[in-house]
Amino acid sequence: GTMRHARPWVAAVAIAMAPLPTIGLQPRPSPPPASVIPPPMPPLAKGSAPLVVPDDPLPPPPPPPLARFGLIADVQYANHDDAKNMVGNRVRRYRNSLQTLYCAVNHWNMLEEPRTTFAIELGDMFDIKCKPHRWDAMTDITTCMDNLECNSWHISPGNHEYYSFNRVELHSSVLKNAPSPYQLYYDFVPAPGWRFLVLDGYDVSTIGASDGEVGIQKAKAMLMSQNWNLNEKNIGGGGNWLNGVMGDKRRFLPYNGALGKKQLSWLRDTLRAAEAADEKVAVFCHLPVYPPCTNFNNLMFNFKEVQAILADTTDTVVAWFAGHDHDGGYARDRNGIHHCVPCSPLETKPGEVSFGYVDIHEDKLTMHWTGKAPEHGDSDTGHKERWPTELELVGF
Repeated sequence: GTMRHARPWVAAVAIAMAPLPTIGLQPRPSPPPASVIPPPMPPLAKGSAPLVVPDDPLPPPPPPPLARFGLIADVQYANHDDAKNMVGNRVRRYRNSLQTLYCAVNHWNMLEEPRTTFAIELGDMFDIKCKPHRWDAMTDITTCMDNLECNSWHISPGNHEYYSFNRVELHSSVLKNAPSPYQLYYDFVPAPGWRFLVLDGYDVSTIGASDGEVGIQKAKAMLMSQNWNLNEKNIGGGGNWLNGVMGDKRRFLPYNGALGKKQLSWLRDTLRAAEAADEKVAVFCHLPVYPPCTNFNNLMFNFKEVQAILADTTDTVVAWFAGHDHDGGYARDRNGIHHCVPCSPLETKPGEVSFGYVDIHEDKLTMHWTGKAPEHGDSDTGHKERWPTELELVGF
């Protein structure tokens, strides 16, 4: 290289050693002519009130949040080299996604006023590639999770959890907040006036049915009746599952699932109880249920039935947070419910992250995002909207 590149400090030394310019003494400025000097203020008339300047003319600061929680989706970690996705059009960085989870945990730990009180992961904490060394991957993930100072996690299981672990194994490790391995859905109160619901989108599925082998065979029969490309040979993977399948029929794929009858009934009852108690609700589920926020092939099997239940209560459900769609998306439905799908850290660029935190206020949720956020624009279902900063309450 040149001397300029090899010794960049030379120029700085030369500047520092340059002699300062001499500044001569300037003559004292003459006073302004009398015509320029403003006349003195006239005395206040007798009985007039003096001008009062308020001590604090600014509006009072907004009240602090009632609570705060961390949010991340589809970490999909495996101790595996970077590789292309199934379609072959993008790179998945399996180890980098664990680094993003560490970044997220550190970020949530540093937040103050209020402190982070829990974190929510929207499913697919693991990738199917971890299966040969699944318990090592479990150790890697739980070691990171244990660094969260509030030590409280809520996870809605995704398809990749069920590829590598069964319900009993998941319940005894990362899904301990759920009532049982066969009921991985539940609700909790994160702050006064709010109720959060964590759902199990694979209650009915070919990979993790809550009623075991009977449910798995029923789900297989249902899928094969809805999607002519599926058969006993390829339903476990391989083949062109979507050949000629149009519109919302594209959701009938082995990596999707549904809420079963018991969970649907529980959802309806829990929302009605929240409405009666004048509580606001946010729902967390791996699968999206509103087509405009995602693509058809990511939707829950019985999304229409779920939408009808959500619409049945007035001004109660504020938001449905989902994962599954790695590109993310956002849209608001006709009932004012916000459908939010964060981007997966698995498919970010080198050095890029994707996570956030949400502040719970009496009248709204406020989302703060770091890194990759969903692009607004066309999806194959409708029109994804701009990723929201504030989730305003419906009906207020």
